[in-house]
Amino acid sequence: MVNGQTANSIGDVIIAQILDPYKNVVKVTDYDILAGVSSPYTVGTITLTEGSTTVSGFGTNFNFTAGEFIIVGNTLLEVASQITTQHIELVDPAPFTAVRSVFYAEINQYNDFSYKYRWSNNGGEYAEFKDLNKDSNPGDLFSLVFDGTVDLYLDIRAEVNVLMMGFSLTLLSVTFTVEDETGVIVACPQYCIDCADPYSYSGCANIKVGCEASPNVFQPYQLTKNNNLYNQLVEITSDIFGHVVRYYRTEPDQRTKDVIFMEYSLFSVAAVGDLKVSVPDNEFPTEALQYDIFGMGFEDFEIHIIDYQFEKIFGLGKRPRSKDYLYFPINNKMYEVKTVALADEFNIQHTYYRVMLSKYQNRSAVDKSPAFETELENLVVGVEEIFGAEIQEEYTQATNPQQLITGSHSWDDGVRDLTAADLQIVDYDLKNRWTIVSKNYYNLSSITLDETAVNYVQQAVQLIDDNLAYTTWFSPTFNNMDTTKYQLFNGDQFGEGFTARISSSELELTINGQIYTFVHGMILGSDEWYGLVINMSNTFRELGVYIYHLDEANNANRPQDSNNNLELQFSETVSVNQSFIWNLDRPYRLKGGQLKVTNIRLWGKTIEEEQHSNILNQSLVRDAKLAKIIDNALPSLSYQRYYNAR
Repeated sequence: MVNGQTANSIGDVIIAQILDPYKNVVKVTDYDILAGVSSPYTVGTITLTEGSTTVSGFGTNFNFTAGEFIIVGNTLLEVASQITTQHIELVDPAPFTAVRSVFYAEINQYNDFSYKYRWSNNGGEYAEFKDLNKDSNPGDLFSLVFDGTVDLYLDIRAEVNVLMMGFSLTLLSVTFTVEDETGVIVACPQYCIDCADPYSYSGCANIKVGCEASPNVFQPYQLTKNNNLYNQLVEITSDIFGHVVRYYRTEPDQRTKDVIFMEYSLFSVAAVGDLKVSVPDNEFPTEALQYDIFGMGFEDFEIHIIDYQFEKIFGLGKRPRSKDYLYFPINNKMYEVKTVALADEFNIQHTYYRVMLSKYQNRSAVDKSPAFETELENLVVGVEEIFGAEIQEEYTQATNPQQLITGSHSWDDGVRDLTAADLQIVDYDLKNRWTIVSKNYYNLSSITLDETAVNYVQQAVQLIDDNLAYTTWFSPTFNNMDTTKYQLFNGDQFGEGFTARISSSELELTINGQIYTFVHGMILGSDEWYGLVINMSNTFRELGVYIYHLDEANNANRPQDSNNNLELQFSETVSVNQSFIWNLDRPYRLKGGQLKVTNIRLWGKTIEEEQHSNILNQSLVRDAKLAKIIDNALPSLSYQRYYNAR
């Protein structure tokens, strides 16, 4: 089980992400990973004083010999001798002071991690994990040359390789030595900690900054944590309780500046966006209308606008100002900003503005483009007309109509264009620890070998700037002596496109006429189900294959006894020289063969390894917008049409 940075079982995985990317880096020249062991001999806490070699334990059970090291924070301290189980002496004086601190022993041959790495330029989509070593062979970290004009994100995957009973491993820090564009070599330990005791850590905190060394004295005005917590609470409160408004930001025309009256004569609408605002105590003004000689009006009221929210929408340094206006969908009213003031907050933190609103007036001094004028005219119609696209997108994502539809014919469900009349769609609850993965599957053995079983609406088109991933569940109906390669998925024509085949010993991918063979070495059971993930990355020129096994015997156990992670039985990643590009005038298809398949998914992006179980366990796809094909093998109602009721 993994708890934060600590793992206590063989096979546990910790993924350490460098949150702040490296800048201007062209090469990684070295690395160092520090991890510590917790054992029955590292219980309790220790106290040490800067400049002293004495280490005092509290509730400890020291069992160290001369020459061994203890780890405090991410600092190694060499043991000179052990006096008692609560007292040891160091070779060199301690470089810092620590009080009641936890400590670790060194990694050894009986307790250790194995490491892999992956990289990215944007922190969103990553290359596949590869073994981390200090070689410079193709595919190794030291062999890569990066683009120094873009950011570099490096992740480390630490898996518990060996571990003694009752011991645990903790990942403490990762240090990359990098070379920038100017040839300068830089190295800084990266550690993930809330800076609770910065004296025992050296390097760079990659979660938040501000862990610089300072005198070990009480600092009553050192309120960085308090301020950050307050800022987070303000932002969270706005996100949860805020109301979305349509905000129109205006800017004055600098040519109309009047230094006598201290005002501008003309304004123009500079930007528009959706913004969350808070209403104090969530008390909106009454709906009572006010009538005067100028017409109908309504009550003024105050709102709060978070500066972070405002700058995120309109840019750094922007702030609300008089003459701005906004539309409140919740009460279907347009308001104008009357006054803006800074709020009186905790520790003089300026996190939000107090904005007084009054009835909107269509002022001739505010210039609006035709597009903005048209939008304002439509606002009085209703929220659906203005925010209809967003509402529909959210509705579609929440209700999943494409995945839940049961049409009268398979060709009218928006996914399949044609289904063979002889294709058997079998009702079957495929479960993983009582989680329903699928309720139906295609029995492709009911169709003649390599004859079309299903034609999809999605055309077989793949662009050079796009990545691709294919996932499915399959169960072979052939025996292990059968060497025939049966098609799992077909999207090729005249040697162009992509096709996946499976046999008793191999998984074969044919991409633009190039054959990639993966010898899985598995004994495929005819009554077993296997999850398949194929990643095709144009970004990193990689092809990754993963096969998981679903043990249905686990459905006899209580679901709370363990997690829903699947059993990875085969994985392999290869580098490719070609790009994954094709443009066919036919759709993707399923063809007949000795297979049962369900949950066919074709994705527009690759899937990270830690997300494989989540994707394969989904019966309904939450992020449907990322998928090109979502086929749950749903049957049609197959209504009969009678022209003469008699």
